[in-house]
Amino acid sequence: MKSASRLQAYGCLTLAMIMVGSSVVVARHLVMDIPVFWALGLRFSIALIVVLPVLFRLLFKIRRHVRDCLILFCQAFFGAFLFNVFMLYGLKTESAALGGIMAGTTPIIMALIATMFYGERPKGMALIGIVISGLGILLANSAGFMAAHGGMGSLQGIVFIILAYGSEAVFLLLRKSVSSAISDMEASAVITLAGFLFFLPTAYIVAPTFQVSSLRIEQWYVLLYYGLIVTVAAYWFWFRGVAAVPASEAGAFVGVMPASGVLLAALILHEPLSIVDGLGCLFVMCGIIMAACPKFFFSFSVTVWNRASSLNRF
Repeated sequence: MKSASRLQAYGCLTLAMIMVGSSVVVARHLVMDIPVFWALGLRFSIALIVVLPVLFRLLFKIRRHVRDCLILFCQAFFGAFLFNVFMLYGLKTESAALGGIMAGTTPIIMALIATMFYGERPKGMALIGIVISGLGILLANSAGFMAAHGGMGSLQGIVFIILAYGSEAVFLLLRKSVSSAISDMEASAVITLAGFLFFLPTAYIVAPTFQVSSLRIEQWYVLLYYGLIVTVAAYWFWFRGVAAVPASEAGAFVGVMPASGVLLAALILHEPLSIVDGLGCLFVMCGIIMAACPKFFFSFSVTVWNRASSLNRF
């Protein structure tokens, strides 16, 4: 792959994870007043309106790509359905900081899936980068989590959040199983349709008495952001990036999601942010560079070491 194309893929992966990281903060606002399934059903309803023209275009070639559409629906089940249900139920009892700290498992799960199902074995530096990125995720969230809880939270909430990130790992890699004949926007549109079909009917069954008309204008703004940015835009950027790089490199970029999540939680929700959080974000950045640009990281480290050694001589 040309370096320009690789850099473009890295940019897409980074933007996608920043958008998804913001969902931890947005979800925290939603689950306070809106039933979980209604929040998700309305999110995908808004997103579906935007992608309808893409779906109509896809109808003309769906017969030739039935397998791809089935994979996308399966991908939607893991990413759009299971991830959101587990995460939103987890955030009902836990803080957004905990929602970020448990994401440390995602890069490692992605590396295991890539090895088992795609035959992509991460090399030495990439593997170290994945581990460091995971450690950075833990550091970036640990201080805020301990300050909020003073210890471990409820077991149920923790299990829900772990299951959420396990489902997300499967979702993030399944795009590699879809042929290139399905564009990134078409893939995003199919998953949006699947999310709509999963959630809106379920919302009527689970919470039939909820009145959409009771939503305040600021809640509609949050839902609009959730539908357009966290759903359509984030899916498109991730699909565009993950199809162009090895799974091990993409896995390291997952660290951007919780790192941005904990920073946004501090800025918007005023959750604690400490030096340890900043150190964790630095670890995430180093892990990404190690996995994506091992030669650059090695030469940069050697240069820094040589300069530090020369200064010590004086």
